[in-house]
Amino acid sequence: MEGEVDYLILAEAGLLRLGIEVPRLRLPLDYFPPEPGQGLIAVVAPEDSPIAKRLSEASDPLAMAMAMAEREFVRTLRAGCGVPVGGVSEALKGDLMKFIAGAASPEGASMAVIRVRGNRSRPEDLGRRAAEELKRFL
Repeated sequence: MEGEVDYLILAEAGLLRLGIEVPRLRLPLDYFPPEPGQGLIAVVAPEDSPIAKRLSEASDPLAMAMAMAEREFVRTLRAGCGVPVGGVSEALKGDLMKFIAGAASPEGASMAVIRVRGNRSRPEDLGRRAAEELKRFL
């Protein structure tokens, strides 16, 4: 705000959490997919425990499918926190999902974004296909 930089790219969640109000523009998912798994909450419990049953009843099947697609995307790419990739899944009408994936070259000279569609009942296939498609550009 003091003119030291022209622009910054920051996570909106962090700005909100810290109560920082600044003029901002949201980058569109279709061109700037976030790191996979953002916004998901996972809880682990013994499979035969009462808490596991309650968690299963409270679980959102769509959120679970999206998480599975994004997790398989990362696993297939063998990507970690230091790899400049993004991937996000979205629900479409009916039983369809869309996966948007993007990657930048290490030096930032080039970037690729791909989009694939698939069935919500096979989220791992969607994540794997997105990763394989994106590998062509890496």
